[in-house]
Amino acid sequence: MECAMLGGYSQNGYAHEVLELFSEMKSFGFHADDFTYTSILSSCACLEYLEMGCQLHTVIIKNNLASNLFLGNALVDMYAKSGALTEAGQLLSAWRIETIFHGMQLLLDMHRKGISLRLLTCL
Repeated sequence: MECAMLGGYSQNGYAHEVLELFSEMKSFGFHADDFTYTSILSSCACLEYLEMGCQLHTVIIKNNLASNLFLGNALVDMYAKSGALTEAGQLLSAWRIETIFHGMQLLLDMHRKGISLRLLTCL
């Protein structure tokens, strides 16, 4: 039920509530899954909480979830929206061509922030 609440909060723009609920859930021993991490990363992106997003990225790698397409997209989105375009580009360049959606997401985020396409040179 808690995962559904996190997802609902995240999809409806309640980023602060997602992070508060996740923090509370962790204090009770909750272990997040890929769906939970996607919601949390989305909230970090919305709030531009780069440090927390980086910490989650480390946990995702440790839990062998880094190859998950949805988490990969959420990570690229979080880094890009937080202004860490180099990290977003590095993540993106590690993905295969079938995950081109990541690139599209990065370009959209760059456009929203008014950033030029100079990042494409690192891809």
